[in-house]
Amino acid sequence: MYNKNRNIILLVEGADDEVKLFKKIIQCFPEIELSPDNILVYNTNLWVLNEELNNLFGSDWTISEDIDFREFLKAKYSEIKGQKITDIFLVFDYERQDNRFNADRLEALCRFFNDSVENGQLYINYPMIEAYRHFNVKPLPDDTYKDRKCYLRDVMNYKKTVGRETKFHDYRKYDRETLKHIIIHNLKKISYMSGGLYDIDEERLRQMIGNIDYGNIAKCQNDLSSDENGFIYVLCTCVLFVAEYNKNLVIGDE
Repeated sequence: MYNKNRNIILLVEGADDEVKLFKKIIQCFPEIELSPDNILVYNTNLWVLNEELNNLFGSDWTISEDIDFREFLKAKYSEIKGQKITDIFLVFDYERQDNRFNADRLEALCRFFNDSVENGQLYINYPMIEAYRHFNVKPLPDDTYKDRKCYLRDVMNYKKTVGRETKFHDYRKYDRETLKHIIIHNLKKISYMSGGLYDIDEERLRQMIGNIDYGNIAKCQNDLSSDENGFIYVLCTCVLFVAEYNKNLVIGDE
C-alpha cells in the first residue's frame, strides 16, 4: 500500500527501453513517488549479476541469510550511499540464449529476490523488455495477448517482431489508462499460464496481486522452452510493480 516514507531503488538491465518505460510509469503514477535519480542502470544482464554475486559471496549465496543486497548496491552506486532504502525492484530479461543461462539457478534467483522490502523483488521479462508493448490490437484490450509467444528459434529477432507487429510504437503517448490495461493483461496472462483461466474479474485480480509466485512463472517458462522447438510466453512482469505497490492504482477503489 502507498506510503510516502518509502524510498524505492529500481535496478534495470539497460539504459534505453527500461529507463524510458519506468520514467513514463512514474509520470503516469505519481503516487509511487519513485525518483528518476533512484533508477540505477546495471548495463548488463542477470547472468553477469549472478556471477558477480557468486564471486563476492560464493555460489550458495541464494540460500544464505547473511547477504545484504542493499549494501552491495550502495557499494556499487555511490549516488545512493547514505540513503535509507526501503524497497528494491530488479528488472532483467529472460536471456535464455545466454550461454550462462541455468534454469535451476533462475528459479533460485526468483526465490531469493522475492520481497521488495527484504532482498528485493526480481521481475523477469519474457523474452525481454519489449514484451510491454507487444499488443497487436488498438485500442486495448487485446485478447490475442493470451496466446502470444516467442519460439526459441526466434528470440534473437524478437525486437524486430515487436516492431513489426505492435500497435503501440511510441511509449511517449502512453497514458495512465493504457498502462493499467497493460498491467491487467499481464496479470491475466499469469492466471492463464498457471491455471488456464484468462478472463478473470476484479476480485480475482485483487487476490492475485501480492501473491504471484515468480519462481513458478520461471519454472513454467523454463519447461516450455527446454528444447529447440520450445517457446516462451510473452510476458512483461516488471509493470506489475505498480499493482504490487498499491493495487488500487490499477484495479480502482474498493
